Amino acid sequence: MDIERVKLHEVKELEPLVLSTLEQIEEGLKPLDNQISIGEQGRPDILAVDSDGSLAILELKSVPAGTPALEQVVRYYDWFSENISLISRPFPEINPLNSIRIFVIATEFNEEIVRLSKYLDLDISLIRVIPVKEKKKKDVGILYESIELERRDENISEFRSIEDIISYITDEKTKSEFSKVLTSLTEQGIELSPWKGGKKLWIECRHKGEDVGYLQTRRKFFRCQYYNQEKEEYIWPPVKCYTHEEWKSNVLPYFIESIKDA
Repeated sequence: MDIERVKLHEVKELEPLVLSTLEQIEEGLKPLDNQISIGEQGRPDILAVDSDGSLAILELKSVPAGTPALEQVVRYYDWFSENISLISRPFPEINPLNSIRIFVIATEFNEEIVRLSKYLDLDISLIRVIPVKEKKKKDVGILYESIELERRDENISEFRSIEDIISYITDEKTKSEFSKVLTSLTEQGIELSPWKGGKKLWIECRHKGEDVGYLQTRRKFFRCQYYNQEKEEYIWPPVKCYTHEEWKSNVLPYFIESIKDA
């Protein structure tokens, strides 16, 4: 397939494409509305809800994004934080008890917005969007690439133990559920160790010397990465989980499949 990168108009072209491909950004991400007015604060480009019922605010930029884009979406975040009960009435898919998520989607990001995002204690994702066109058919599509943010308190020189990685979770229920996941893995004969000696908040899962997956702790949830046998690659983005049962249903089967092939 012969493709080339193209430029898209932010509202007329990019926004409809993003609306129709939210599942490519994250599995389970569903659109709610777009360009909804919230008074003096403006109009968020897209409102969506993730598989856990968390409201997601998406800000789109067809040009490289800087700190003004982040400041803009944080203003939206403030408004929705104060009015989450109100906005959840017309959108019952939203769980008002969940934290609000922020997605900034742009063709590129400058150093300032990446650096600032690391220091904000918010659930922020920076997603690079690549508009492409097939030369023969003239069909336009978009590709997504997640920008990995190394948070300030994740970037430490000392090594972490598995207990340190677990303790990064601040929600006690989630911490307990994650501990159950680790117990289940060891019962399957999987060896657990801090990835890269604990410099990152990832736990490496190995069976008979072969990688079968990775686990990452966040403040109120954990993420799981596994090897997709059909695509012959590790899935990205990782699967977001809050409970042992979620992990058992959505991730464990892939771990077991990798064990059989190890």
